[in-house]
Amino acid sequence: MESFLHQVARRMADAHPRDTDGVLVVFNNRRSLRFFQRQFASMGRTMFLPRMMAIDDLVAELGGLKVVPNEFLLFELYSIHIEIEGEHRKYQTFDEFISFGELMMSDFSELDQYCVDARDLFGNLGELKAIGEWDIEGSELTPFQRDYLHFYRSLYEYYRRLHERLLSQGKAYSGMAYRHAASSLPEVEEIPWKAVYFVGFNALSECERRIIGEYVRRGVGHLLTDGDTYFLQAEQEAGHFMRKHAAEMAETMPSGPSLFSQGKRIVTVVDCPENVLQCKYVGQLLTDHPEWLARGEQESTAVVLADESLMLPCLSALPEGDYSVNISMGFAFSDTGMHLLASRLLALWRGADGRGYYHSDILSVLSDRYIGRLLGVKDLRRRTQRFLREGNIIRCPGSEIQTFLGDNRLADIFTGESLTVGSWLGMMRRTVAAIVESKMLETNKKELQAAGSLVEVLDYMAELQETYGYIADLATLEKIYLRIAQRHQISLIGEPLSGLQMMGMLETRNLDFSRVVLLSVGEGILPASRSASSLIPFQLKHDFGLPTYQEKDAVYAYNFYHLLLRAEEVYLVYSSESEALGKGEPSRFIRQVCSELAPRFGIEVRHVVVNNNAQPHITHSSSSTGTKDTEVMQRLTALAQNGFSPTVFDDYIECPLRYYYTRVLGISSDDALEEDLDASQLGTAIHNVLHDIYAPYDNDGQPGSHRQVDVEGLRRALDELPQYMQREFGTLFLHGRATEGRNHYLHSVAEAQLRRVLQKEIALLSSGHTLEIVGLEKSLGPIVLDEGICLKGKADRIDCFDGRLRIIDYKTGRLDDKEIAYNSSPNRSGEVVVPGKWFQLMCYALLFSEERNTISEPFNGPLQAGIYPLRHLQSDVRLASWDGSTDITPAMLAEFRAMLTDRCHELMSPVVPFRPTTKKEPCRHCDVRAFCPHRPH
Repeated sequence: MESFLHQVARRMADAHPRDTDGVLVVFNNRRSLRFFQRQFASMGRTMFLPRMMAIDDLVAELGGLKVVPNEFLLFELYSIHIEIEGEHRKYQTFDEFISFGELMMSDFSELDQYCVDARDLFGNLGELKAIGEWDIEGSELTPFQRDYLHFYRSLYEYYRRLHERLLSQGKAYSGMAYRHAASSLPEVEEIPWKAVYFVGFNALSECERRIIGEYVRRGVGHLLTDGDTYFLQAEQEAGHFMRKHAAEMAETMPSGPSLFSQGKRIVTVVDCPENVLQCKYVGQLLTDHPEWLARGEQESTAVVLADESLMLPCLSALPEGDYSVNISMGFAFSDTGMHLLASRLLALWRGADGRGYYHSDILSVLSDRYIGRLLGVKDLRRRTQRFLREGNIIRCPGSEIQTFLGDNRLADIFTGESLTVGSWLGMMRRTVAAIVESKMLETNKKELQAAGSLVEVLDYMAELQETYGYIADLATLEKIYLRIAQRHQISLIGEPLSGLQMMGMLETRNLDFSRVVLLSVGEGILPASRSASSLIPFQLKHDFGLPTYQEKDAVYAYNFYHLLLRAEEVYLVYSSESEALGKGEPSRFIRQVCSELAPRFGIEVRHVVVNNNAQPHITHSSSSTGTKDTEVMQRLTALAQNGFSPTVFDDYIECPLRYYYTRVLGISSDDALEEDLDASQLGTAIHNVLHDIYAPYDNDGQPGSHRQVDVEGLRRALDELPQYMQREFGTLFLHGRATEGRNHYLHSVAEAQLRRVLQKEIALLSSGHTLEIVGLEKSLGPIVLDEGICLKGKADRIDCFDGRLRIIDYKTGRLDDKEIAYNSSPNRSGEVVVPGKWFQLMCYALLFSEERNTISEPFNGPLQAGIYPLRHLQSDVRLASWDGSTDITPAMLAEFRAMLTDRCHELMSPVVPFRPTTKKEPCRHCDVRAFCPHRPH
């Protein structure tokens, strides 16, 4: 089927067989130029090419104004804002003004594109807002209402002053340049062209309509629109603009029967359950059809991205092979490593204060690949994590970071000088220069070009700051930088006419392909959602002829149907994932194809649902189910020989699979530092304070030495508790961790818990009870339970209370009495429940009894084990019980030893896997819950 551009080339060659010097061809995008040149070459005629340009270039020639970037305009507009509003302006800083200024610029450009009388429109807008604030009772307006109306009534003044200021400098924004060109063209006495062809235009702004119309009026202009007779039907939104222009000046090509009725056409609708799975489907499709990638066929296949953020995943999903890919969208600068480095360094400086740089920003910068290669240090991230964690560093001065690195090449980054906008721009230039000079980018052309682009961006921001000086701080600089970086594209070098074509929707204008794979054909993407950011309400836009969502939907419809017009095979792929961009529903364009286009023209429609097994998922391997393979058994044997601790058995009983992840595989939660104290730090600090208070009474494992805890000593400790707290907690608040906020609260909670413990024990001793400290932080064991299996542990406190030996474990978390009570009788389900914390306490009791038997006289009890639940308001030791008894007898210990040995055999058995817990409560705060395949949903 003959392409549109070939039809246009043939028509021009026929109309101007010898003289094309006086012919100008204008396109709505620059990409069409190269394809149009190829169509001329394919006709086999020897002739000069006509002059070709994009409409933006023609507008620049006609108006003579230079279109400047939006950032420049925002600075100019802010200057006007200061002039109009003065010192009492609503937006005091440029940072506050940015979002509002963008709205104004968008509306100004649009009303100029459509030649709207700005005074009239903004006058109506002001009156409309006044009506909205009108009070039927005639109450006086509040100051806020007056300021609100003043702003809308001032919009025309902003517009007028911006126009005057830009014109005086020979500059313009896009809409202003078009309006100036449209008004200038009628004053041109002689058109320098004998024929001007406007090719492929569909939706015309009023300025474009006037420019094209002037050439048509003078007898040299031709508007050639690609379309179909199907589009001209009244109900088809794809032809909204074609029907309008056809009545005025456009010539639709081709003009014969509908192209949809010619030849066989197959449309495949593809439902992907996940957004990124669309890209994997493209890769599979190309793998299944290698003939599409053969030489001479690649150019006939287009992968079109309605959502251009899928470009990188799509490139990654393409199959390997001897073929090229032409990417028309360019490469986003924001997707490069150089941009990531700049963002990290900007965040580092912005987050710094007098105490130093923030720990997460330090880690982010020193994790950057370019910084690591610049220093020549491997595993810099892990080393930095250890440095920050071991020093408990929240904020760190630059001098300490340089000492840690032992290298002054980053002195420019971790500087002690004032962190200003100008110094950051200078530092960033020098850092980029150092990276380029190190030759590390020589093999990465994309990043080398990105480095050049970054320098351009830095120079541009420096020029803005030098001209206007409105970038007051690094936070404002960050906003400006991110705006520029997100719009900046890195041009890809190559031959656009060869290879598999990958492009966005706008790049497909005027082009035709035999095979089209269109991704993200979901509602909310194609067409886009109807939310519009504008100061002008819908009805006012409609009344003044400005485009609304109805016109924008018509543009999407035209681009969509134009892609199908000459294609033989079409794949319409959408994501049914509701959380992805869009609504998880197929676009209404897909429904129109199935219910209207296909039946009318006999198009075959197929439906495919992609199996999400193609995506990465957790398989039932030893790493997810806890199967004990050879490697796991070797690790378990090493752990058993080193010695299991009572805490290990608590973890194992709570959830064997979690024990496997954390103890066997060594997987832990994110080790990132937090400014707030975490539970382990708080618990350790409380344990240490209690150790310091009771240390003077420690009998070093010898009960009955008559060195008892006395009331006076505890009262003295109670009075000195703030000093104990300061000594222990003081180190936790170094390096930037503040004592305010939640940390102050946690400090107060800890002090209250310790105070309750001391008060409780003072009360007990005052009422005649006795207390001896047998040991603090007492190491117990190891003892050999079975061949190759050892048990060892450390008890927080061993004391003798009223002549009874107790093994005490401090707990700062919650405690349920059921967790330390064992009932040997089966429950209703026929099983004997062994609580994890009870099992842990019995391990301590066994260790202590075995040690007493080997060191001195045989131990005959009585012995008790319990938990001191510091979190509970009525703090008191909760004793473990066995069938209701809190006394632990030698017979119980012998039975427990057998129970423990059986549990060890289960743990070491290669045929017993690590099973997940059946309870939901342990999963709630589990460190490995995020990737556990058995987590409750």
